[in-house]
Amino acid sequence: MEALKAPFPLAEIRWRVGFRNSNNTRGSALAYVDARTVMERLDEVLGTDGWASEITPISSGDGFVGAKCRLTLFLEAGEVWREDFGAVPESGQEPLKSAASDAFKRAAVQFGIGRYLYELPTTWVDLDADGRMRETPELPDWALPESERTSEPEPERAPARTRRSATPRARWRD
Repeated sequence: MEALKAPFPLAEIRWRVGFRNSNNTRGSALAYVDARTVMERLDEVLGTDGWASEITPISSGDGFVGAKCRLTLFLEAGEVWREDFGAVPESGQEPLKSAASDAFKRAAVQFGIGRYLYELPTTWVDLDADGRMRETPELPDWALPESERTSEPEPERAPARTRRSATPRARWRD
């Protein structure tokens, strides 16, 4: 299971802009991996028959399209599963596909896949006129595979209370 938690190669990390300042010239840079990268990690560690996912569409009724993912790992000790939800505005491109991908990645994080990305320090970057990052942030060495690290090992990570928390993607209403 530790192999699931290993940092991804830098080439697999993608970035998006999170929070923005009031004049849209600076934003927080959020690192993520796409769903195919998560699938490849599961295949590498468990084999193609060592896991399964089940997606269930959910109607939130508030302008969002939602999906629930149950990710099951088939281990020697038996099956272990985790569930999570994803939601995107229904006005987006392929909203159900996006919500399903989000739910899948969120379920995978519960097994430790990519969880370290939530521990990255908040990094603010300059944005261009279109709101895109002018430069790609650098990851700290501890967030890279050993083969890609450039310096001495860093000291212990910051305590959990100072880590950046996951940004909620949507709010569900009853």
